[in-house]
Amino acid sequence: IPAFSTDELDDYWSSTDFLVQIASDDPLTLAHAQRMVLKDLSTLTTVQWAQPGFRSPTPANEGGRAGRNMMGQVDGTVNPLPGTAQFDTVVWSNGDAVWSAGGTVVVLRRIRMLLDEWDQMDVGAKELVIGRTLDTGAPLGGEDETDEVRFDVLDENGLPVIPSNAHMRVAHAETDEEMILRRPYTYDAGFVDGRQDVGLIFAAYTADPQRSFIPMQERIAEMDAFNRWNTTIGSSTYFIPPGCTEGDYVASGVFA
Repeated sequence: IPAFSTDELDDYWSSTDFLVQIASDDPLTLAHAQRMVLKDLSTLTTVQWAQPGFRSPTPANEGGRAGRNMMGQVDGTVNPLPGTAQFDTVVWSNGDAVWSAGGTVVVLRRIRMLLDEWDQMDVGAKELVIGRTLDTGAPLGGEDETDEVRFDVLDENGLPVIPSNAHMRVAHAETDEEMILRRPYTYDAGFVDGRQDVGLIFAAYTADPQRSFIPMQERIAEMDAFNRWNTTIGSSTYFIPPGCTEGDYVASGVFA
């Protein structure tokens, strides 16, 4: 994944040779599991970085699937659902490339939110930046989070109800192949130089970043109004091989 024009990347958060993700509902269980995994890997690896993050245990809206981020936005509305043909197209490689062998790619972006500046704006201004309402996550001009997005609707002044540089319009995927599966985590690193360091550990799963994530991020870097209130400080990319059958081993298709 290349660096984009709006990135301010710290090499500390760059790609490593190996990624381990550990998750739990209980922080004590999580801490112990991490300790045991690191102990077992200690003769093979050294730790470059760890990115603790968390997700809300309840959805932003009753009956929904998406949660909220630290900016108050409903985050993750347009996501493919597991078990669907769309999910398979978005996430799993068809194995055409030798390196992919039917797996997926995860792009991890550490995105610092500039909350002090964001909090100075009123709700209406924030909604224009994102293209969705803050309370329900509905697209501007709609009522519910899952309403169809209408980019062609104009207001009484003849201007698009969803601005041309609104985040949701710029990031919008036209086809399944252009989509990503988003699974963001909130991070809170405390205070740095008197300012709270908070943001997203943005995890994007994709069958092919060349067709999905990279073009989307290039559009975002070029014209997204939201760029003013966030900065990407870390970027790393990993291949996740598919599972294996009994008697085989993970990633055998890659190393065969």
